[in-house]
Amino acid sequence: MAKRLIRIEVLNKNFQETLHVSKQWSTLLQTAYFGAYFVTALPAACLCKSLATNQATQVGVAALFINYCTEQKLGISNQFASYLLSASLVLFTVGRFTGTALMKKIAAHRLLAIYAAAAMGLGAIVVWGGGVVGVAALMAIFFFASIMFPTIFALGIADLGPQTKTAASFIIMSIVGGAVMPLVIGALAQSCGTPSSYVVPMGCFLVVLLFAVHGYRVRSRENRFPILSD
Repeated sequence: MAKRLIRIEVLNKNFQETLHVSKQWSTLLQTAYFGAYFVTALPAACLCKSLATNQATQVGVAALFINYCTEQKLGISNQFASYLLSASLVLFTVGRFTGTALMKKIAAHRLLAIYAAAAMGLGAIVVWGGGVVGVAALMAIFFFASIMFPTIFALGIADLGPQTKTAASFIIMSIVGGAVMPLVIGALAQSCGTPSSYVVPMGCFLVVLLFAVHGYRVRSRENRFPILSD
């Protein structure tokens, strides 16, 4: 998955230069790729009972990573920016292992809240800081985004009883956010500048924070997943 992500983001910048398209149109690459997750998850949502079987923030942060780095007037080339993206994904991997270890000492929802708050703070630096500090903050976001999807998934299906499989399929379908958010980010980057577009991932991290603080809690049996109840 990490290798595919690197290829997509590198191709994104190359499409802009080779095909002379805007940032907004180049993000259709993410829309096509992650939209496929949504389409292929639809059968799972329908069949999961009989078969007994975040992304938006991560994709949003990576979508215009190379653009952000090369536009900071630091002399960063497309090639070097792609190396920085690779290094960011190394941080992502390190963050995943570190987060797993920390969860032995810290409750999953609390660690998720801490990581989401940290990512929001780093996002603010990306938007309003810029320069070397902004690039470093952008890379650091990958570390804190690393635990989000698996932790949200685990918390989201906990204690749901017979609705667990259905809920799991809907969470997988939510990866469609990785197809929608890059378009929003691209449009904002085209009109307001690349740094300003990162307010969108900041908003996504806020939603994750709210989920970690309260949204993960299972409601009473009568009110639990009323839309899915028989």
